[in-house]
Amino acid sequence: MTTPSETTSARPVCFVIMPISDVHGYEAGHFARAYEHLLKPAIVAAGYEPVRADDAVKTDYIVVGIIQKIVESAMVVCDFSARNPNVMYELGIRHAFN
Repeated sequence: MTTPSETTSARPVCFVIMPISDVHGYEAGHFARAYEHLLKPAIVAAGYEPVRADDAVKTDYIVVGIIQKIVESAMVVCDFSARNPNVMYELGIRHAFN
């Protein structure tokens, strides 16, 4: 069985770091719509396989899976417009591993 985080093509992975739930000051569903209608199509058009934290395989160690995707992905796109602390932390991890 293939999970959403498993790439079925030879495309490199682009991990998207962004809020995955509603954020105060933004319309409900804003970030889900931004991902589905803006980021995801642009990432696919650029030749990458988009993956977001909530697409990742669910295990007992979700954080480990997310960090692994952040470090191993060919490209990372980050939306820090909401100044979300988790997003900033994940961006810092990517920066630390170049």
